[in-house]
Amino acid sequence: MLFSMALALLDEGTKLAGKAELYRAFLDQMAARNGAPALPAVRPALGIVYARLLNEGRRYADTYEWHQLLADAASSLSAIGMPADVQAMNDAARRCGLITSLGWDQTVVPLHDSFADFLAGAAHASGAAPLPRRLATGDDQRILFCAEIGGADNAVAALTARDLPFTTVAMAAYDHRSLDEQAPEIVASLLSCLIPKKDQTVVLSRLKDRRVLALRYHGQASDWIDNAAALRLSQTIPAVVLDEGCGPLAVATRLWRQCLLAELRQPATVSPKRPSTGQTTADALSAHTEKTALKIRQLIGLVAPPGHADRLTAQIGPLGLRAAISPPEQDALGTHIPVSYRYSDHTAIREESAGATIDRDAADGAHSTTLEHLLDSSPTATAVQRVRKALEALTLHSWLTP
Repeated sequence: MLFSMALALLDEGTKLAGKAELYRAFLDQMAARNGAPALPAVRPALGIVYARLLNEGRRYADTYEWHQLLADAASSLSAIGMPADVQAMNDAARRCGLITSLGWDQTVVPLHDSFADFLAGAAHASGAAPLPRRLATGDDQRILFCAEIGGADNAVAALTARDLPFTTVAMAAYDHRSLDEQAPEIVASLLSCLIPKKDQTVVLSRLKDRRVLALRYHGQASDWIDNAAALRLSQTIPAVVLDEGCGPLAVATRLWRQCLLAELRQPATVSPKRPSTGQTTADALSAHTEKTALKIRQLIGLVAPPGHADRLTAQIGPLGLRAAISPPEQDALGTHIPVSYRYSDHTAIREESAGATIDRDAADGAHSTTLEHLLDSSPTATAVQRVRKALEALTLHSWLTP
């Protein structure tokens, strides 16, 4: 949908500065094409409505509730000198297709969930709707729209770091606050929401080329230090260097990434690709799976933000394995042992007898590979790979690529 929106706007020569600008321009285009009047109050009013609905974990309302919410939003706008007529706003939103009704009870829903997120985020950014006390899973897009439109100030950054820590990586691009005297303490506070280790302290130093050197250092309180002291410390503890213009959230996420990479180092050793003497193929794969699961649980405890281990665990997926191992096969590349498998809450591995017919796309496994491939990496290396993949799925693609 975003691709189609962008093509339609680019075809008309519209310049797009970001995702929020894409939505704003597309709404203008919808209104123009459908002859909807340009009512200045429509966007903030709908933003107020969707902010309230999103606070309850939904983007829909029955007809009666919708009109009541819209009336409340109109009252709020009128109180600050922005005239808003409920019926006119509702008609304009329907005419341009921004809202529609579904079902026999005519439940009011947005054209797409993302439009509700955009309008709510814009309302938060403008101050038309207050930030929620807590963010929940599914609130990431509206808070990102809020940061893109209004910037990632202290309130937005702190709220996101506490409730949606994985979203801070994407949000860091919208943090353009200058690093003032309080910056080290602000970075340390944000970092305490991202790293399991307690008592985070951060020291910053401005380099001669205006870049900033940041270190996690427990030898003193969070503060600015001079160049000489910073360079001496960087010889003994890891440091990160950031370009001028990066805000506190960008510094915190860079330090978080540094900590993650330290915990997710790939081991130098590899495991044997075949079972050891006297060990069956099923035993070898079962042992590898159990060791991998144990290491994953250990890594989750080391890298998951405080209070968010469950979300990382859910993204990694089941740690057990259901697999069917076929007899060895010979091809041009040599001998290999086919395996049909899928991840599961429990491990159940069986060896098929020669001549047995295995449906490698059936319930026993949606994936097909070889035993050699599954055993190619050690349990530790396999665990690191799965945790890293999950972290990047929750943050940004290739974020942890060195």
